[in-house]
Amino acid sequence: MFHSVIQSISQWFLSRPRGIKRVITLSVDFIAVVVALWLAFSLRYSELYIPVQKQYWVFLLAPAIAIPIFIKFGLYRAIVRYIGLYALGTVFKAVALYTLLFAVIMLIAGPENTGVVPRTVYGINTLILLLFAGGSRLIARWWFSELHIGQQLDRTISRSIPPVVIYGAGASGVQMAVALKLGHQQKPVAFIDDERQLQKRQINGVGVYPFSELSYLIEKFAVRDVLLAMPSASRSRRNEIIQSLEHYPVHVRTLPDLNDIAEGKVTVSDIQEVDIADLLGREEVAPIGNLLHANITGKVVIVTGAGGSIGSELCRQIIQLQPKTLVLFELNEYGLYTIEKELKHYHHDIP
Repeated sequence: MFHSVIQSISQWFLSRPRGIKRVITLSVDFIAVVVALWLAFSLRYSELYIPVQKQYWVFLLAPAIAIPIFIKFGLYRAIVRYIGLYALGTVFKAVALYTLLFAVIMLIAGPENTGVVPRTVYGINTLILLLFAGGSRLIARWWFSELHIGQQLDRTISRSIPPVVIYGAGASGVQMAVALKLGHQQKPVAFIDDERQLQKRQINGVGVYPFSELSYLIEKFAVRDVLLAMPSASRSRRNEIIQSLEHYPVHVRTLPDLNDIAEGKVTVSDIQEVDIADLLGREEVAPIGNLLHANITGKVVIVTGAGGSIGSELCRQIIQLQPKTLVLFELNEYGLYTIEKELKHYHHDIP
């Protein structure tokens, strides 16, 4: 019962226009400013504080100063689900400026108009308001992005989202995982990383494992895709990783080159097929068309290791030259099934 009520409230909030959401957030901050000031007095005097009559306007002045500052700093332009450290830094600056202006006005007004306001109240008030303003945004982000919306999405569409393992738990890998979660095209279930300090840890709710546990992950999550998120790795290192993945029944894809990302040509979320050039370890040599046609067209051709990255690419190139029959040999049943299905889809006329 309680869970359904909370779920209804969350869905109602998310379905409101952005202007309504801002008004709600602003109202929460208004209350937070008043409560933070009252708690600061209460903690200072070690009892529930009851303001004297001349202090009533002080508790109204506090939000009158804070809210315009919060608006000026853009706290109500940020989307709660995507709030990060930069937004929290902005909250800190806004609260600090509010405290400074509030203290100056209190000093100018004098105790005869404001009652006694101990200096420690300003410091306590700052800490409490930081906790309220920053903490409430973090809780809202966690609630809508991870707990509530994440659980709802998992229940409704998890069956249609294929699981994926990301090789590389660095900045690029984490950014890729976030992009995949937001896009709902693939579900990151694990990171693979060779850095021991990262292993057995959680990054945004996704565990980090050593390469030796890949078989376990494939079996546990029914993984069919591995995304290589190491755009800054050398070609030899990428080649080594891709070759090691050849022995597993997975489809390997990779991030674009780091230079292309830096130049803005592509983004981290632009996942690419593994370039066959990554596996060569040398410069590519252009094929000689006449020789290929003479040895393939109208003939029976067999490809061993047809389910791997190199073998599957060979199959794609060979079948375009119209062999009489293309025979695929592969020990990995899933790899064989995948490439056979792909070739039959585009070239069903070739046995």
